[in-house]
Amino acid sequence: MKKRKILALILALTVLFSSVIVVDAKSPQKKPSKISVDAHEIFDAAYYADKYPDLKAAYGNNASALYSHFISQGVKEGRQACEGFNVLYYKSNNSDLQAAFGDNLIKYAEHYLKSGKTEGRVANVDIGGGAVAAVGGSTPLDVKANSIIASIITVGMTDLQKEVAIHDYIVLNTRYDYNNYLKKTVPPASFTAEGVLINGVGVCEGYAKAAKLLFDKVGIESNIVYGSVNNGTVSGNHAWNTVKINGTYYQLDITWDDPAPDKAGRVRYQYFNLSDSSLARDHSWSDRGKSCPKDMSVSLEPLASILRPAMAARAQNVLEQIKSGIQNNAVMKGHVTFSSAASAKAVEAINAKAGGGAVAPQNPGKASGSYAGVFFTDYT
Repeated sequence: MKKRKILALILALTVLFSSVIVVDAKSPQKKPSKISVDAHEIFDAAYYADKYPDLKAAYGNNASALYSHFISQGVKEGRQACEGFNVLYYKSNNSDLQAAFGDNLIKYAEHYLKSGKTEGRVANVDIGGGAVAAVGGSTPLDVKANSIIASIITVGMTDLQKEVAIHDYIVLNTRYDYNNYLKKTVPPASFTAEGVLINGVGVCEGYAKAAKLLFDKVGIESNIVYGSVNNGTVSGNHAWNTVKINGTYYQLDITWDDPAPDKAGRVRYQYFNLSDSSLARDHSWSDRGKSCPKDMSVSLEPLASILRPAMAARAQNVLEQIKSGIQNNAVMKGHVTFSSAASAKAVEAINAKAGGGAVAPQNPGKASGSYAGVFFTDYT
């Protein structure tokens, strides 16, 4: 009888503790599939459609469809739907939220809508009056980076214009550590963002880290790529960036757009917003996490507006000559695609007359649509 009571007690305790375990067990937290609160405060249909051509093509000016895309997909992709709120910028410049939300961009958007705005948190680099927000840390590097952003970024700039401004700042204010590179005595500082932005000296990894820091501060998604290069003259390990502009990823090698040895005041665009296939001519990398499917093409007419102001007048003059001298609708992005060797030579001649120091065309005469030359290399 006593044995039966003991067995019954054991059974009862087993059931009791099993119940407790079931009650206390926590179900896995699912990431929200869309913003759960009204997000119209950070949404402007016309702004969203105009900023992203792929959405304009898919939804036109259908405000309801654009809003549905933004709250369910766009915010998760880091897209910006109004002038005043950039979720990538909000994440980058609110380190206290990063521990709670990680990479869940929906949570950052919801936080801003629920309390962030009331708390006075800055949600975009543009804060009005042509100024920008100097926030995002108090280390010497952050202070310097914020100062740079305040000096080169203004209200109303597109992401492409911000990218050009950051690209040009780094090239114009950094000297590649060429002598130490040749002697294989590059100091650790040259591999850092501090070396590039504070000391003004660096090598490829420092350039890439500095670019990512500045892109983060203006809400542009970017990554650092580690690989190698071999162009027949230079070979070895290398680092550069990918950058996301208007929903598309591009390869960006700012180091190789900076002449070495240094040439003061000179900026190149040979490695600006390229496709994987274009960069692969002399770069190799194994991590293909961000696919860059196409080169960026900018039509001739608005080209001068995205270049540095000091370049714009000469650039516009050359553009007019190109438009009158070439009839094959060439497009330009730092690289120009030509459909024939004859048009490549024509542009080379135009560059010579304009005194721009352009690079001579490569592989002229290849099949229509192939790479034939580099243009606007050193206009200053």
